[in-house]
Amino acid sequence: MGFHQDLYEFWKDAEGLPYESVTSLISTRGKHPYAITTPKVVEWARYEFGYDELTSVELENASAFEEPGSNWEKRIMFNDIMTRGVDVEGTIISTITLAAMEDSGWYTPCYEFASHINWGRNQGADFFNDKCIVDNNPTFDEFCNDFG
Repeated sequence: MGFHQDLYEFWKDAEGLPYESVTSLISTRGKHPYAITTPKVVEWARYEFGYDELTSVELENASAFEEPGSNWEKRIMFNDIMTRGVDVEGTIISTITLAAMEDSGWYTPCYEFASHINWGRNQGADFFNDKCIVDNNPTFDEFCNDFG
């Protein structure tokens, strides 16, 4: 599908030109993961998460080799089809994932078939920048510290 660390260098913008960069290293919650920075991904993520200053969507920590991941970070995109280990009921193909496919330059997605996210929807900057658990308390309803 094109959503792979070895293929980002081949993504093309709307004019068919290669992006200067598809991913960038970010610093968040004491980590330094890669994130997708392309225009449609950022546009849809800003809308879905209610975070107008958002500049990227975090990718999974791929490996010790510090390469961009090939999946969304599950903490951010929980039940999206492009997270690693999709193991939850209600898996979705989000507008953000379709935006990534469009930004690859290889697809023209039909957004009417996409799902809007529920996980983190309209949670804003803190959802991206704060830790999941602080002083043994979840910072958002999406997170828990008890699996019982």
